[in-house]
Parts: sequence; structure tokens; C-alpha cells
Amino acid sequence: MTRINNDKGVVILGTILVAIILFGLGGAFALRAINEANVSRIENSETVSFYAAHGGAQEGLRQLDILINTYLQSTIASSNPSGVISYTTSQVNNADGISWLVYSTRNNNVAVLTQNGEQAEYAQSGNLGSGSYSYKIIMTEKSDPVTVDVNTWDFPYSFRIESRGAHQGSSKEVYTSGDFTVRVQKDNFAKYALFTNSQVSPSGDDVWFTEKTNFSGPVHTNGRFNFAKNPSGTFYSLISEKEQLAKFHNNGSPVLLNADANGTVDVPTFYAGFNRNASAITLSSPTTQQDVIDQATGGQTFSLNGIYVPNSGGALAGGIYVKG
Repeated sequence: MTRINNDKGVVILGTILVAIILFGLGGAFALRAINEANVSRIENSETVSFYAAHGGAQEGLRQLDILINTYLQSTIASSNPSGVISYTTSQVNNADGISWLVYSTRNNNVAVLTQNGEQAEYAQSGNLGSGSYSYKIIMTEKSDPVTVDVNTWDFPYSFRIESRGAHQGSSKEVYTSGDFTVRVQKDNFAKYALFTNSQVSPSGDDVWFTEKTNFSGPVHTNGRFNFAKNPSGTFYSLISEKEQLAKFHNNGSPVLLNADANGTVDVPTFYAGFNRNASAITLSSPTTQQDVIDQATGGQTFSLNGIYVPNSGGALAGGIYVKG
């Protein structure tokens, strides 16, 4: 019997076996690397989506502040007071705070909220880095609007911001909720440090603001202001006039300018701004004028001529009241 030894065949077979094992291991490592890359990509997309959704929620909160504290407030402030009172009273009586909110929240006199049944909505979208977001602000009545006092009403609301972030097929959602109350009331003239219908003396001469002028509270005229010298008054709160042009003394040759100052000749100091072409604030009826008197006197009665600062136990109870 003859035995044939073929070492070469064994070596070849062993090499093939090793190659198969290495190939299998290589494939497993490659597959694992691909899976890890996919997992990493998914995690990255989910992270981007989450932060986009969170950013959308924050943008929604910022927009809510604009809707209420800018658009709504400006709409009410620029509207005819009697119209505001009439419509507000009607909606309070109808227990309909949503319709009031949608109608009263305007930008350039265009409604910006959409009424959907018993809720007011506002939607917007945008980009944040490589992700995108879309959010919806939903406002509902927390309770019916109520009359707090004469010409004072409260409108309580609840809000919910639904924000969705997306990135490369991944999406996340973030929800934010809270509540707020809108108080509508007739403005109080006692807030003004100075309020005039026209900035002239009883004889018709211009009343000039000079270096001796200093006001800490709001100042308004339904006419125009007159500024003289440098400085020509210091104003720590907003100052506003109905006219577009202000008058400057100009060393005795008065000029009308649509400006805050007359070069370096007549220079008032405004810490909160000078608003020209402002809406007129009128005392249109004896009832309104009596309301101003009541605010100034704090409900107290003064029979003798004089200048009074009403107080109760040392605490200010009104404004400054001049009788006689």
C-alpha cells in the first residue's frame, strides 16, 4: 500500500480557510462600522431636531410677547377710546374673550391671529442651524372676561406653544404652556408730568422749554413743543407731540424742524425718546374732564383756592390739583 503526501495541498487549504475567516471578520467589522455610523447619524439628527424644536418654542414665547405687549397694546392705545370701551364692554357681556383678542391684536391694522372655534392661533416656521422648526401658539380663555371696576376689564387666557423640530428625516416636539391676563382700562392722566392741549400761554405766546426745564414723567401736548437754548430741557420719560415739526428758538429766529434738536443751538436731552406726529389725546367731554379732576383730587374736596397734593396718612392719594 502506497501513501501519497501532498503538503502543498494542505497549505493551500489552510490559506483559503484563513482567508475565509479574515473575510468574515472584515465583513463583520465593516457592518459594525456602518451600523455605528448610522446610529451616530440618527442620534445627531435627533439632537439637532430636539434643539430646533426647543428653539422654536423659545421663538414662540418671544412672538407671544410681541403679540400681546406690542401689537395688542399698540392697537388699543391708537384706537378711539369710546370705541374700545364699547366693544370691550360688549365682549365682556357676551363672555367672549377670544373674539375680542383676535379682533384687537393687529399689526398695521391687520389682524394677525386666526380664530379656530374657541381658541386663537398663530403659526410660524423658520430655520435654526441645519435644522428647521415650526410652531403654533394656541390661546384659550382661562375664564370668562370680567369687569373689575368702572372702565376696567380683565381678560384671562391660557396659552400652549406646540413646536416641532426636524432634521434629515428625524423630528422632535417640545410643548410649552402658561397663562396671562390682559387688563384693559382707561388711561390715567395723573401719569403725565405735563399735559397740554397747546404749548402756549393764555395770551397765545409760545411757552419755551429751557435749561430750567426738567421732567421725570411722561410729557405730551396736542400741539407742538418749543425748545430754546443748549440745553433746552431734560426729559427722563417719553415726550410726545401731535405735530410732526417741533419749534426751536434758533437765537431769536424760530424754525420748525422734524428733528430732536437744532444743531448745537437748541438741544434738549431725551432719555426715553421724542415721539412726533403722535395721536392726539383729547378731553372730549365734561365727563372725561371730571374724571381727570377726580384722579387729581383723589376723591377729596377742596373749597378754597390753592394748590393741593391730596394725601391720606402721608401717602399720595391723587395728583396735583390747582383750584382758582
